[in-house]
Amino acid sequence: MPLEPVADVPAPKAFKSLDDLGSLSLAPVEVTLYEALAEIRKDNRISPQPTRWLEFYRLLGEQGDGSALPPAPLTGSAWASTPSLAKRMCFREQVEWADAHGCLAPAFEFIKALPETDWNYLS
Repeated sequence: MPLEPVADVPAPKAFKSLDDLGSLSLAPVEVTLYEALAEIRKDNRISPQPTRWLEFYRLLGEQGDGSALPPAPLTGSAWASTPSLAKRMCFREQVEWADAHGCLAPAFEFIKALPETDWNYLS
């Protein structure tokens, strides 16, 4: 059965430039936990170096929902005596906490902005 055109329906307006869109803006892109976990494992990363890890932990306290924070970063003598995989798991737990407590976006921005020299790597 052929379709018949509908009468009295105006054709959609064609936009000639972005200015025609008015005050429309793009919706913010949400980062996922999967993307954040992939970023922290990139190139065999373990965790940020101790001073940067402490900055990340402070960010969780400032940006989180007020819940009890996850375990603190491993620094000082704990840094020296803790195996690499335990450091990685501690950092992962903090990133998962950020996701569960509404601050994954700022946590991810912090992680993405860290220079390669501020990361600890598996050898």
